[in-house]
Amino acid sequence: MSAVPTGPANRTHYFPTSRYEPLLRERVIDSALRGGPALVVCWGGSGAGKSVAAAQIAVRLSGGDTPAVWVRFGADRSDAAGAWQAILQALVDSGLVPEDSELGRMRGSELPAGVEPLTRAMRAVGRGFPERLVLVLDDLHLVGDGAFEADLLEMLETHRMLSVVVASRSRHARLVDIDARMRVPVREITARELQFGRDEISSLLARRLPELDSAARDRLAVAIERGSGGWPLAAHAAIVERESGRGAAAHRVFVRNHVSRMLAHAGEHGREVLCATALFDEISSGVVARMFQVDEERALEMLEGSSETGFGYWESDDGTRWYRHHDLIREELRRRAEIEVGAVRLRTLYRRAAVVFEPIRPFQAVRAALQAEAWDLLEPMLLARSFQRLGRREDLVGEKWLRDIPSAVRDRHPVIAAFALIDEFAYPRGRFDTVINGFKMLTGSRLAEESEKRGLPGAVASALRMVAARLSGNQELALRMADRFEIAIEDFDEATRMTLKRPLWTGTTQAAVTYLHASRFDDVERVLLRCDFDEEETPLGEVHTLALGAFSDAWRGWMLRLGERIERCESQETPMGWRTSYTGSGYRIAAAVQALEAGDPERAENHLDALVPHEPTIEHWPYLEVLRALVLEERTGSRSALDSFEWRLQQRRRRFATLPAHRRMLAEFRARLQWRAGMVVRGSKPSSADLGSAYAALSRGDDAAARMIVAALQREPGLAGAPRRRTELLLVQAEAERRNGDSGSASDSANAAAGLMREHGLSLPRLAVTDDALHRLAELAPSLAGWVEPTGTAAGVGDEIRALSAAELRALAATVRHGTVPAAAQALFLSTDTVKSHIRRAYRKLGVNSREEAVRMAIEAGMFEGDGGDPDLPRAAFRGN
Repeated sequence: MSAVPTGPANRTHYFPTSRYEPLLRERVIDSALRGGPALVVCWGGSGAGKSVAAAQIAVRLSGGDTPAVWVRFGADRSDAAGAWQAILQALVDSGLVPEDSELGRMRGSELPAGVEPLTRAMRAVGRGFPERLVLVLDDLHLVGDGAFEADLLEMLETHRMLSVVVASRSRHARLVDIDARMRVPVREITARELQFGRDEISSLLARRLPELDSAARDRLAVAIERGSGGWPLAAHAAIVERESGRGAAAHRVFVRNHVSRMLAHAGEHGREVLCATALFDEISSGVVARMFQVDEERALEMLEGSSETGFGYWESDDGTRWYRHHDLIREELRRRAEIEVGAVRLRTLYRRAAVVFEPIRPFQAVRAALQAEAWDLLEPMLLARSFQRLGRREDLVGEKWLRDIPSAVRDRHPVIAAFALIDEFAYPRGRFDTVINGFKMLTGSRLAEESEKRGLPGAVASALRMVAARLSGNQELALRMADRFEIAIEDFDEATRMTLKRPLWTGTTQAAVTYLHASRFDDVERVLLRCDFDEEETPLGEVHTLALGAFSDAWRGWMLRLGERIERCESQETPMGWRTSYTGSGYRIAAAVQALEAGDPERAENHLDALVPHEPTIEHWPYLEVLRALVLEERTGSRSALDSFEWRLQQRRRRFATLPAHRRMLAEFRARLQWRAGMVVRGSKPSSADLGSAYAALSRGDDAAARMIVAALQREPGLAGAPRRRTELLLVQAEAERRNGDSGSASDSANAAAGLMREHGLSLPRLAVTDDALHRLAELAPSLAGWVEPTGTAAGVGDEIRALSAAELRALAATVRHGTVPAAAQALFLSTDTVKSHIRRAYRKLGVNSREEAVRMAIEAGMFEGDGGDPDLPRAAFRGN
């Protein structure tokens, strides 16, 4: 690239114009020039912003009076002689060398090579050459000759008038090690220091999108910083996406062009390394050596010479460097892998990677085995390494995963089939019947024989059969397999337990989930005690165990211990984002219960909304439906809550197999809502021993039958450890006794219920009876008075309009202001599904069916007051739903 003089009026900076960037990196410049260095080395991967930073550092070094010359190296000048020749060429092209001098008349290959000719030429030029000079050496990693680095240090020592700024993908240890620093002042600017900070992204947004106000710009800067990790290329791509108005299309073009340039300069072996390693989150030279069957020194050269390793690497305790691509680059490389390398060659490389990854990175080994279609390797990996549902990256285009395994392979390998079905359940594609039927098949003979074995095979098969039974609705078998799993692992010695610590934890937490869904809370606590963690344990294990423990405490009614567990959950900062993931569902459910107990439905709803992205597949969905109905009941009354509850259950129909314990819980809750709404409770068998039957008896005036049913329920096993259930039964029993004319027994039962609520910090059990019944019981048992609302303020006022929550108000206003739900979601930094959920709830609360009606009613009711007033929306925005 020819140098184009640009910069100040004296035209002393000869940089390619494409290298100029409007954002001034003051932080990087100040860091680079601290201590007055003669040599500054900026290194980082492609797109790290090293060349832009080098240009700005050179301009600052020159001070506007000293010439600064840009030298860009190419693959055609990869030795020391060629590198010095390139420097001489840049000096000649810059015009700093008089055209009538011997050096000025030379071109191309005529130029002398090496540091000595350059030194002689500079002396020969004499007065015509500047007293001080700044050289910017761009893409120095293409010069593979270590002799050049030695010559460069020698020249810097000899010529004090010379300053050099290096931009490279490699660190060039010889230029920054202790020996170099003893010879000349050196500053090293790493890839991490080149990352954009939030303030820099905000400044760039101000230049590129000046129409944004400061608040919107700051919110967008936060989102871009999170999404890009501060990587300049990714940050620019995100800004280009928003600036162009073409959304992700502009983003993809930006990255696609960048990857095309990478592949064009990589060469055949470089393309293989780039494409084959893009599958993995991180890669080492040892793995590359085994994949390509070369020695480790050669593998390191391949990585550092061909791969975009400069985005970052880290060193493990044994000194191994683990390199990685940026996720944006990985996605695009995965798109092209088969075309660039070939399917057969890729499968060979992945198979080799699976073998070497298996003992050190088991998840990467599973990923490699899947892409290689190496089923003989995959099944023992799943057996030996994990009972867990394996997560995956949905954004890696073209990657095969468990659910993509052909049926013929599943028929031959039942363990693989089990994991494939669990994966389909977690990431559905509308094949719910197929998945559930597959689980039912697995609960039969296919895993039955394996589950009876001792040791690891029996433990794995029992765990898989337990999960399959639970997800297909076979509660009895799931509980039997949970018990069988516990028996199987009792045979393990201490060494085996330590070796298999993580998979044993996963199997144990799955047993805890099985017991939780069967309301066997004491068993939940017992098995969770097995999950001990040390400093080396992954934090995911601890947070999942805490979340399940909190879920159990919330549902059984141990609110005091629940508070401690929720505090511990909220203090866990790693892994990042776990509280909004599937793992955090137990915590969110528990926190929602805690908020409802404290009379704060708004906070409860916020916790439930955090799980909206996972609701299509979340296994705890019956609890979510009960909690959503409780939130709505607190706001709009029992009848409205019942209508919403039944509608949402209808939406779930055929998408899930429901456990008997869940069917019972949902039926009892529906009956309770019907009774509180003043309806006749139907659908419960008079002879069945569940709370729904008691409500049905009360609704038809058969108080004696209700009393007998509750008395039977109070003999349920495990009830002593479930104060919430005990309190609800006592209140229903008290109401049945009061109606039956037994005031003394009613008073005793009501006082016992009040004592339990006071002891455990409960308030929701009051909803087990109607508000009128609670008032009458409080007259018999004054200890209940603290849970009775004053007359006229109780819930149950029907369908009158209620104030929208802040989240619903923001979603409604943003949707109208921006015209569409996706645009509103982008402005609010929420998912589209979350915004839709807020708007649906707003429609139901307002009793409307269109956006225009909703906004008008909200404005008339003063609901926008305190939140920015009238949203000042254009008439064109009112376009119905």
